[in-house]
Amino acid sequence: MPISELSLRPIAEDDLAFLAALYATTRDAEMNELDWDDAQKADFLALQFRMQHQYYQLHYKDACFDLVLLGEKPIGRLYHQWGGREVRVMDIALLPEYRNQGWGSMLIEALLALADRHSLDVSLHAEYYNPVLSLYTRLGFVETGENGVYRKLARPAAPAPVTPSHSPLFAQLPHALVGA
Repeated sequence: MPISELSLRPIAEDDLAFLAALYATTRDAEMNELDWDDAQKADFLALQFRMQHQYYQLHYKDACFDLVLLGEKPIGRLYHQWGGREVRVMDIALLPEYRNQGWGSMLIEALLALADRHSLDVSLHAEYYNPVLSLYTRLGFVETGENGVYRKLARPAAPAPVTPSHSPLFAQLPHALVGA
């Protein structure tokens, strides 16, 4: 599975139904614990998605809100913000059938390589029970704090390689790093 099969593009209004459905898949475990009917769960998740989406759009105007594509098929989202001395991974989610297959690792590794090229630290938050924590640890993230149910993780910039590899995945970043 080559990384060349993955691409990113900015989200559009037409993507909101996909993004809402994707968001719902990230909350399956929580929803299964509730004694609600399917309609109550769907209404709650739709509301939660709208609130999260509006919050991100309002408070992170300079962030990259990208759809993850495998070929032409949307399989996830990657929200990230580049600024100052760090890259913040705000959210990464893949459809269940694409999890645990290496696609998420490829996304994060490509992002880390670009961050390293620009000597930027990378930070993110992850729930304490999130199974992806082992991946983040393997990639050099360390816990730097906590915020309620979230662990704050950071990975300091690694020295840029003498001949950096250029991933086409992040070639279209709409911020100050373009052309840098």
